[in-house]
Amino acid sequence: MPKPIQRMALVGGLVAAALPAASDEAKADALSDMYAKKNVTMIVGTPPGGSYDVHGRTVARHIGRHIPGKPSIIVQNKQGAGSQVVAAYVHNIAPQDGTVIAGLLATLPMRQAIGRTRKSFDVRTLQWIGNVTNDVSILLVWNSATKARTVEDLRKMEVIAGATTSTGSSATLPRAMNYALGTKLKIVVGYQGGLAVDHALEKGEVAARAGGNWSVLKSQFPHWIRDNKITVVMQIGGQKAKGLENVPLMHELAKTDEQRKILEFFSTANDVGKPYAVGPKVPKATVAVLRAAFDATMKDPKFLADANKQGLVISPVNGVDLQALITKIADSPKNVTDAAKKIFGKAKKRKKKKKKS
Repeated sequence: MPKPIQRMALVGGLVAAALPAASDEAKADALSDMYAKKNVTMIVGTPPGGSYDVHGRTVARHIGRHIPGKPSIIVQNKQGAGSQVVAAYVHNIAPQDGTVIAGLLATLPMRQAIGRTRKSFDVRTLQWIGNVTNDVSILLVWNSATKARTVEDLRKMEVIAGATTSTGSSATLPRAMNYALGTKLKIVVGYQGGLAVDHALEKGEVAARAGGNWSVLKSQFPHWIRDNKITVVMQIGGQKAKGLENVPLMHELAKTDEQRKILEFFSTANDVGKPYAVGPKVPKATVAVLRAAFDATMKDPKFLADANKQGLVISPVNGVDLQALITKIADSPKNVTDAAKKIFGKAKKRKKKKKKS
């Protein structure tokens, strides 16, 4: 090959090799400019004051420093249908540019697996940013309201358990316990958020509560433990929490393999934890930036100090692993989901709104 042609080929190759890097830099600059001019909204699908809200606001105080352009993060609470309202909004209506992040209930993948979510969104196509914690949740009893202290006691006597919605973990976990373990928990739904159930315990309206996080309880109500106001009967999750080494995990109480698989299915929400997602059409490059920002936040000393001050357990799961986990739960085997459907009960038909004439 003549030397001039060799030089042209060499220069052309160098230019081609430099193009992807230049393109990536241009995308990064564009994202930085966008975020510098816009706020990011984090919509938490639960009322203020509960564990999802506490975790969401803690993340929001710090993640902005790790997003290009350092945007301000505004937290909004929008409850409804076990965070399905927020999931549908982020999936279909919210800007698909990475400026709206949803803080969703960990039970959504499980509920989709049994056909108990709206058709307007799919947890598998939402793009998951990360989970801040897979802290265990617990079943506790209020000592002055009941003599029950163990699972055996709960098999013998009826105990009233307070719950939020009929499809939230505070209701579905007691139903799973009744189904697989033979307990006699009587579930009363209608409380506006987990904090309202906690206040109902203190007033003696209910005697039990399922689904609250152990770390949040220790932070918000340390006097419950100090003054022996409660007994933790069991914990729900993949592994035992520090300080609860002698309290059994829910699935450990199963007497058959079928019972264990069902109870493990209902424990998956703890692995999903406190998850955050963006819409399905947000560009992959933007999702990667938000995932990197989330991962950096989880290691940020200021964030960790803030979380520690509130007694929050930080045991994060990155977005890629969380995406795989949620897909696996949503695609759970039929024998498990059939049993779960019985536990959830018959799905309520949504009332169609009458058109105004």
